[in-house]
Amino acid sequence: MADADRDDRNVAILMDFENTKDANLQKILSHAAAYGQVIIRRAYADWTRHMNAQNRLRESGFEAVHQFTTGSGTKNATDINLTVECMDLLWSRPVDVFVLVTADSDFAKLAMRLREGGKQVIGIGAKARVGRALVQACDSYLYYSEGPEGKGRERGRSRERKGKEPKPKETAQPAAKKAAVLTDKHKVVLNSLEAAADEEGYVYGSPLHRSIKRLYPDFSYRDYGHGTFRAYIDSLSPVIHTETDPERSDFLVWIDEAYEDMAWETVEGEEPATPAAAAAEGVVLAEDVQDRINSDWARLAGKSGRLPASRAGKVVAEEYGVDRLQDTPLASLDAVLAAAPKLKKRWKREKNTMVRLS
Repeated sequence: MADADRDDRNVAILMDFENTKDANLQKILSHAAAYGQVIIRRAYADWTRHMNAQNRLRESGFEAVHQFTTGSGTKNATDINLTVECMDLLWSRPVDVFVLVTADSDFAKLAMRLREGGKQVIGIGAKARVGRALVQACDSYLYYSEGPEGKGRERGRSRERKGKEPKPKETAQPAAKKAAVLTDKHKVVLNSLEAAADEEGYVYGSPLHRSIKRLYPDFSYRDYGHGTFRAYIDSLSPVIHTETDPERSDFLVWIDEAYEDMAWETVEGEEPATPAAAAAEGVVLAEDVQDRINSDWARLAGKSGRLPASRAGKVVAEEYGVDRLQDTPLASLDAVLAAAPKLKKRWKREKNTMVRLS
């Protein structure tokens, strides 16, 4: 995002101090400043229980919002106070970005409500305590040890590629294919490529990164030891290829054809990166839903028996009443097939195409 655009945005930090008292305030401010001008800094707690922390908050410019409590209701009273003030800010103040410093999943509904109101929501909390519901409810979720990417974090739609002819897709040699292992690190990119790529299978780095963040709000290439997103993608060679486009100051990304149909293999000891199939674990689509999807896919595929994966995903999204497949509990076509035995018998995915089985 351009500096001028970023400076025009107003940011509010609302901190659930009871839940995040060990957070580094300066790092929180640094995170928030990457999204615009921080105009509100509030920390919520029963401050009779945290007297020693108030000076530290004041030194960082935070307002300590006090909530009197009695008995065991400290948490609920503080949560309600923070929620009420968030809703007040939503309608009465020019706040564009809400930074919620909490790991409490009880705030997931608040995050979704703020997003429905057209606001960007950034969550910050401890990785060991955060609930998955809160992570998924935010536009982006940052752990204490992480930071946003500053200028590179623009979430707007990128302009379309004009007249750019990418070089022919490279194909890995068979020996390289045998040596490679597709891990959860690859899954993050491949699941997101399905949602972001054009019909030829190409996507630019910036929209791919946005697609990944939509599917995995807590994704950070720094977790994998890389200083830039490009370095992270390049580390996936030979499965993933890249090519710089100097006209756009961006790079093209595509999957090597040799790996399109290769089965996943998770490296032992590697923590799964919450792929879409894992998010949909235990989900089975009702038979009537499977029948409707099959009917629509067959109609769209026609005599060729093939239809673009993007269009197939749109059909599934419409069953959930949303516009995009990644906004459903299934999130990818692989997860759809895993949750739909009848569809799996009739269809398979090849590259960016759904193919009807004979």
